[in-house]
Amino acid sequence: AVRYLYSSPGLNVQLRANSFAYDVQTQVENDPTGRAQRQVPPGSETVFERIDVQLVGANPNPTLVTDMRSTDYNVFPNVPGRPDGVQVYHYQRITYQAIYPGIDLVFSRDPTNPARPVKYDFVVHPGADAGLIQLRYTGAPTTLVAGQLQFALRHGQLHEEVPASWYEDAQGRHIPVAVRYQALGADGNAA
Repeated sequence: AVRYLYSSPGLNVQLRANSFAYDVQTQVENDPTGRAQRQVPPGSETVFERIDVQLVGANPNPTLVTDMRSTDYNVFPNVPGRPDGVQVYHYQRITYQAIYPGIDLVFSRDPTNPARPVKYDFVVHPGADAGLIQLRYTGAPTTLVAGQLQFALRHGQLHEEVPASWYEDAQGRHIPVAVRYQALGADGNAA
């Protein structure tokens, strides 16, 4: 079940108990000859594609902590047992505490960056093993190209860059740490 949802034009990110998914929405118009498909302005058919991301070996019941709740909300009517509907607030940050031992997963939104409206970071606390972090991607063919994951969608591609990584020294400075994606499965869907 979806616990939280980040929504932006063309992309929704569903946060579940210990996994997440990308819902990509594309406006397309079919060529009546069947030879090609081209993107068109809104008002045409919307095609949805989903990429599921499983956190392999993760805590099945992490604590999800919300931060920076908005003052506005959406109301979803017609919810069984809730005659007045459900008020759904927006959060700037949602943290999966202890998704792996000593590791948190933090999702945050940046509405000022349309190229990357939602991002996630793993926070590896002192003494934790970053090697525990494994993500399995399903729903679209996945390749590793120049350090980025590329998902082949029916009407384009979705890219996921290697996250910025660092440790914080005693003076509070961020010291860069080299990280990379590594294909773990023969199907190319695990990294």
